[in-house]
Amino acid sequence: MEKNVVERLRIAVTRIALIAVFLLAVFSESIWTQNELTEETMFGVGLLLTFIGCLGRVWCLIHIAGRKNNELVTAGPYSLCRNPLYLFSFIGTLGVAFSTCTFTIPLLAAVCFLAYYPMVIRSEERRLAQIHGAAFATYCSRVPQFIPSFRAYTPVEQTTVKVHLFVRGLLDVAWFLLAILLSHLNSELHEAGYGITLMKLI
Repeated sequence: MEKNVVERLRIAVTRIALIAVFLLAVFSESIWTQNELTEETMFGVGLLLTFIGCLGRVWCLIHIAGRKNNELVTAGPYSLCRNPLYLFSFIGTLGVAFSTCTFTIPLLAAVCFLAYYPMVIRSEERRLAQIHGAAFATYCSRVPQFIPSFRAYTPVEQTTVKVHLFVRGLLDVAWFLLAILLSHLNSELHEAGYGITLMKLI
C-alpha cells in the first residue's frame, strides 16, 4: 500500500513541477540569447546531459525491467549506486533544463529534485529493507545510495527483461527527447519575436 501511495505522489509532484518549469520557460527568455557562443555552449551541455540521462535510464531498464519487485538487483548500474534510475533521471532533467540556455531553470530543477526525491528514495529503501532484510542491509553497506562509485562495479553478461515494461520505460525516456525539442522550438520562437516574454532569466 505504501508503495502505491508513494508512487502516485511521486508522479503527481513530478508532473506539477514539470508543468511549472515548462510555463516558466515558455513565458521567459534567456539573457544569453545575445551571446551566441554562450547560448550554443549551454545548449550543447544540455544535449550531452540529456543523452547521458537517457542512455543511463535505458541501461537501468535492461537490468531491472520485470525484476524490480521479484529480486534485489545489485549488478550493472545498481552496483554503482542504489538508485541509478533516479540518478540518470536527475542528469537528464538537468540536461533539459540547460537546453533553455539559462542557469535559473537548472538551479530550480536541482532544488526541486533534491528537496523532494530523497524522501521518495528513503521510502523505497524502507520497503526494500522489509522485503529483502539482511541482503539489502549488506547491499547498502557496500554500495552508495546516490553518488556512484566504481569500486564495487559488477557487470552482467545477460539478463531477462519483460518487453512491455521495457517499452514503457523507453516511452519515459522519449519524454526527455521531446522536452529538448520543445525547449529548442521555444527558444527559436522567442528569438524570432513570436514568444511571450514576461521576464528575463540568467
